[in-house]
Amino acid sequence: MGVYSQNVAQFVEASLPVLPVITCKKKPAVVGWQNATPEKSLAWAKQKALGAANGLGVLMGERSGHLLSVLPCRQVTLVLKVLSLEEI
Repeated sequence: MGVYSQNVAQFVEASLPVLPVITCKKKPAVVGWQNATPEKSLAWAKQKALGAANGLGVLMGERSGHLLSVLPCRQVTLVLKVLSLEEI
């Protein structure tokens, strides 16, 4: 189980579409990542190869020109804490 499949549900719960990322290449592991939705995020996590991804990308939305923010595993926990407003 990779960083992606371990954390996708929490991002989806916050209505953030995320996608699996190959962090060493900073490259999305899926084609059509610009059209990511929370539902697609969960479906990708169920696929063994994609769920094992060691990174997670957050689609930033239309206003950003659909930029992608790549989160290596060490940053995923920090972002989740910020989303839940936990003390860091």
